[in-house]
Amino acid sequence: MTALKARADGDKSKPAECEGVKRKDYTALVTSVAIDDLGWTDEDGKFDKNKMLDGLEDGN
Repeated sequence: MTALKARADGDKSKPAECEGVKRKDYTALVTSVAIDDLGWTDEDGKFDKNKMLDGLEDGN
């Protein structure tokens, strides 16, 4: 996850550190980072549906 978060804004290339990661697992990592960046996770890092819904209602 650190390598994904360290990419420059707009960079969608696969970091070298992730080269051995299977496509399905890499997709899960990218999704996890995106959900976290959107603020849709709780204090434990787990997806929080209510935070997502609040963000969507606010236009975020």
